[in-house]
Order: sequence, then structure tokens, then C-alpha cells
Amino acid sequence: MQGLSVKEKEYFRGLSFISVEEPHDKILVLVLKTLVDEGEAEAIALALEKNSLLIIDDLKGRKIARRLGMEIIGTLGLLKVMKLKGMIKRVRPFIEKLREKGFCISDDLVNKLLSDVGET
Repeated sequence: MQGLSVKEKEYFRGLSFISVEEPHDKILVLVLKTLVDEGEAEAIALALEKNSLLIIDDLKGRKIARRLGMEIIGTLGLLKVMKLKGMIKRVRPFIEKLREKGFCISDDLVNKLLSDVGET
């Protein structure tokens, strides 16, 4: 959760559907680190251990996860699901915050997402 304020970190840790953990299989992490960055390697390893949905945006990481037969979703896909399920009221503030934190999202992709969730 690098780049987040203390308040933002506390918020995310307090959400019942999010847990912050480290993978146990350090060998798998080392192997994956030869292919992707450490954060992606740990996320893939942990999702495999937990047999859970992997939230990942890195293209290399997504390709590896798909090859491993993992269920994946990106940040924008997650925001879309959360909006459609009524877990958040609006997507736009999250997109703005992501952009402020340096998350690169094309205007076309943002417009498509906002249209899909009725925020145009």
C-alpha cells in the first residue's frame, strides 16, 4: 500500500473484504520475481495460496496469472464491480485519486468505465 496516507491505509485495512497478508511460499515468490516485480510476485503467490481472486494491473503479471489459470481482475474492473453491486456510490472519485497517485489510465478507458456504470 505504498503511496497511501496513514488514513487511507487504515481505511483499506478496515474493509472486511480486504486483508493484508504475505505469502508463505518464499520460493515461489523468488521464482516469480525473475519474471515480474516483487509486488506482483507476492500478489500472485498469495492469491495462489489462498485460491482467491487476484487484483492486478501489471501486464506481465496478468499474463503469468492467466497461464497459471488464475482468476484476475484489474483495479478498474474491481471499481466497476463494486459500483454495480452498490458497494461504492461513485467510481469517478476513485479514478481521480488513482490518477493523483500516479496510476496511468487513458481517458478513453475512463470514459468507457464511467459510461458502463452510468456516470457520464
